[in-house]
Amino acid sequence: MGAKDIINVLEQKWTTVEGVRIPFSQVTHQHWSNIYWYHKVFADIPNMAPHTMESIMVNAELQIAQRFHGKILSWKPTFEFELNWLHYLNLIRVKNERLFIVDKWGHEIGEIVGNLKFVPGMKLFALS
Repeated sequence: MGAKDIINVLEQKWTTVEGVRIPFSQVTHQHWSNIYWYHKVFADIPNMAPHTMESIMVNAELQIAQRFHGKILSWKPTFEFELNWLHYLNLIRVKNERLFIVDKWGHEIGEIVGNLKFVPGMKLFALS
């Protein structure tokens, strides 16, 4: 076993919702950005372990800073439940045919991009 093999064994891994373990160095820019947004937005929600959520958000931010020049991409949801929760918690705003993430005070903090046709019960292109 060479030095590179030892480094690969010791490298931290991200575990996805599906249980797949990905070495940090192989997590994509979009994936790290999604991890960042998910943990930033849901950290303040009751029963969501805010210290753990914040720690993961900071780690994602660090990975983005180190590997992607600090550029956090817009949130591109992968799962319906992400949008369902945002909608249920009133953390989505539609403006000029675009979706924005808002914080608990109603301030826009980011944008949601991608295939958004599965937002339930919401008129995507109507102002709220």
